[in-house]
Amino acid sequence: MSNFKKAIFVLNQFGLDISEKEYQEIEENQKAKGLKKYGHTLEECPKEKYNWKEMAIEEIVDFIQYVNKMKS
Repeated sequence: MSNFKKAIFVLNQFGLDISEKEYQEIEENQKAKGLKKYGHTLEECPKEKYNWKEMAIEEIVDFIQYVNKMKS
């Protein structure tokens, strides 16, 4: 399953819609932001440098807070 399809699945669970073009633009912007902030892309980052599971969970927690704020 592509990243876009995964995103659509998750976003639909929260009643959010996004086009593939919007997703691609946001993905590119996020990659550029990461490159500027860290000096490398996520793909170039060594797997052992971070606790990726913890970071993923933190991002999900943030996502849920953002959605709740948007809907309040």
